[in-house]
Amino acid sequence: MRENQNITEAIDRDEILNSLHGLREQFIFGERSDFSEDTKRHLQRGFLVRLAMLEHVVTKLVDELSKADGPLSSYLAVELSLLLNSFYLNIAGSLDNLAWALIYRHNLRPTIKESVKEDRRFAQLLNKDFLKALDYKKLNTLTEFLRTLKLWFVEIKDFRDPGAHRIPLFIQRAIWTEKDLEEHKRLDREGAKLIAEGNYDEGRNLVYDSYQVGTFLPIFTSEDDTSVRDFGVASCINADYKNWCLISECVLEEGFGLPKTR
Repeated sequence: MRENQNITEAIDRDEILNSLHGLREQFIFGERSDFSEDTKRHLQRGFLVRLAMLEHVVTKLVDELSKADGPLSSYLAVELSLLLNSFYLNIAGSLDNLAWALIYRHNLRPTIKESVKEDRRFAQLLNKDFLKALDYKKLNTLTEFLRTLKLWFVEIKDFRDPGAHRIPLFIQRAIWTEKDLEEHKRLDREGAKLIAEGNYDEGRNLVYDSYQVGTFLPIFTSEDDTSVRDFGVASCINADYKNWCLISECVLEEGFGLPKTR
């Protein structure tokens, strides 16, 4: 099933980078001296480091996508897939860093241990028990906002969090019609025949031509044991980043008293 596939849309590079800088300023200029070491660990060495990674990934993704002209080389397809997986791993990981920092800041669960599986399940921003714990600490503005994005949070965990699946997100090097497949097989077969006959140069040229068949579309595939879904790269990244940024701003402001700087 293909969705969110506005393939003419571009990644909002400048907007994303500007908002990342704003988040960094929100934290740096508003940091509280009374944060515990565990709180600072997840905010400084977790969340802030992931901001830098996201900045690099978005910049590199835009640069590498600009090189896409016709079917991708195998190298470029892998490079883009690697960057895409890194983007979503850091989106998901940064939300977990915020959840752990909130736990330590507001003592949401006594004697919590990050190595305990049950505690790790609790440490998710949209976990039902986690939200109840926030409500108990009178962080109602935060929980009300988080609940408005519950469906998005569930979807990104189910379909775009590479850490939650055995099959990584991947960008196909080309999309083939049945006619393209037939032409690819013909060129590959004839090239192999020429190589076997000792005509290496012409044979290799035909094999190379077989990899130029098809059309590149900027979409990526998410797969689990029950379904395969395709998403437009830019439109999906833009929408997911927007929701992630709204959550991050709200958590920093309402959960840690760090007001927005811009």
